[in-house]
Amino acid sequence: MQYGLRRVVVVIGIGLSVSACVRKVTHAPPASNLPMNLASDDSRGGTSGSNPQGQTGHSGTGATTNQVPHSDTDQAPALVRNQSLPVPAELASAGFVDLSAIEPSISTEMRYAGSYNFMGRPAAGYGVARCLLKQKVAEALQEVARDLKKDAATHFLKVYDCYRPDRAVKDFAAWSVTSVPEDEGTQKEFYPRTPKSELFAKGYIADSSTHSSGCTVDLTIASGSMPIPAEIPVSKDCASGDRNRDNGLDMGTNFDCFDLASHFAPPTGVTLSIQQKQNRETLRKVMMAHGFEPFEKEWWHFYLKGCDGSQRLDVAIE
Repeated sequence: MQYGLRRVVVVIGIGLSVSACVRKVTHAPPASNLPMNLASDDSRGGTSGSNPQGQTGHSGTGATTNQVPHSDTDQAPALVRNQSLPVPAELASAGFVDLSAIEPSISTEMRYAGSYNFMGRPAAGYGVARCLLKQKVAEALQEVARDLKKDAATHFLKVYDCYRPDRAVKDFAAWSVTSVPEDEGTQKEFYPRTPKSELFAKGYIADSSTHSSGCTVDLTIASGSMPIPAEIPVSKDCASGDRNRDNGLDMGTNFDCFDLASHFAPPTGVTLSIQQKQNRETLRKVMMAHGFEPFEKEWWHFYLKGCDGSQRLDVAIE
């Protein structure tokens, strides 16, 4: 997985020569001050019979930007909130808005706009890292963010994926039936116990996703910030105790971990700590209080009830 970050700082002093410092990070780890997704949404793309909202696994989990900024003004490129950019006309006419323009306090770490994700590269259609959603969804998240602050001032929402162009969903499906060099690194990190050839059949990848309607969001509760690492993290089992971590609360697995441990209530044999269960319950409770429907197979996946998820759009995120 490759993720590039170049920072150039030029310091000019009277009587001194101009100096420059360039720092390069080839892969962003799962840490971020702002704000991945794959086995549930509708399962990265499709719809599942067990989900009343037509959500299935992640037939839409694409590239992940795992680079984390130190602050809202010191961000890695793929995490920058592009709120100064207009919403693409076709999406704007369909009622989409930029989440950062509605609620700037919500951290955005758009994993599919970068390379820290199950594919190890940006997903098709993710031209820039920004969270676009139907306006009613963005406004509901604004209320969630405010309630969260009332209960814990140091906690905030961190979003991993929002509107997902249909071409990205198709990109996920095509990826699932091909072998690429990046698989060696991404398998251990995102699907350690499930062969890639079985991801589609098991619902982790699908051919359709409610994310493409702007009604679904992948997110977590985060606290504090983490510095941008200087080296690529070693791939680790996404459901293990020593997994790579970001600044999200401990939910027992990472985002987009295609594993039974990612189910809100894992089956017998999969153990969560009391704190991990409480963190999942806190996220679910505050989201449901504002009309969001959870997806049982992915603790991070939520669909806003009453939002029309029938229209799947394929407008690139720019």
